[in-house]
Amino acid sequence: MPICTASGWGCPTGTIPSTMCACSGRPGPGCVCGADGWVCPPTPALFACGVADACERGTEYCVHTLSDVGGIPDDWRCDLAPIACEGAASCACVGASAGIDCTDDSSGAVTVTRGGG
Repeated sequence: MPICTASGWGCPTGTIPSTMCACSGRPGPGCVCGADGWVCPPTPALFACGVADACERGTEYCVHTLSDVGGIPDDWRCDLAPIACEGAASCACVGASAGIDCTDDSSGAVTVTRGGG
């Protein structure tokens, strides 16, 4: 098992690539070995999309489809923002003109509301 030390990676047979790391301290993808031990990547900033979903701010947007059928709830989901948004989703970038409504808080939290069918 690799050991993360102040000088880098160490294991009985020598050094290993930084891709062999995990935030739990076991080998696997995700973290790097820093001067103070395991350094985990930041958790993406999320924003609520409906009651049970959360979208990644800047790279995803929330799609709220209104139900027009009695007893059937509205649908909520996260969609990937177009590559052209370059990690800065906005109503203009996601093509919200097809939506009934679009809200954008300028920090990448975009919700497009569409009619059901």
